[in-house]
Amino acid sequence: MRSVLTSWKEVAQYMGKGVRTVQRWERHFGLPIRRPQANSQRAVLAIPEEIDAWVCNRTHIRNGQSPASELEQLRSRIAQLENENQALRRRLAALGVPEDWNSADRAQAPPGMSLTGRAAS
Repeated sequence: MRSVLTSWKEVAQYMGKGVRTVQRWERHFGLPIRRPQANSQRAVLAIPEEIDAWVCNRTHIRNGQSPASELEQLRSRIAQLENENQALRRRLAALGVPEDWNSADRAQAPPGMSLTGRAAS
């Protein structure tokens, strides 16, 4: 990882946003940008770790959650989705659908099974 970002373009690329967006975030929301010359609006420096911390802080301010509680919620949701995925795989196996079957194989779908996975009427 680079230790310092030295242009608006690099900051924008690092954040996956446009240059004007990160400039607006700096003006309105305090995105941590440093200027080597105090009065210069063009020359900028940014430290990726400071940007990451700013993003994390802004996310939690917006959500009103602590990082630990948000992480726990995400882990819980992942576990739910994994369980749902396993249940769906068991249902497909019970219908005789091979594990490697996909929507491209619709012509070979078992009787009573549509492309959406709902029973055909």
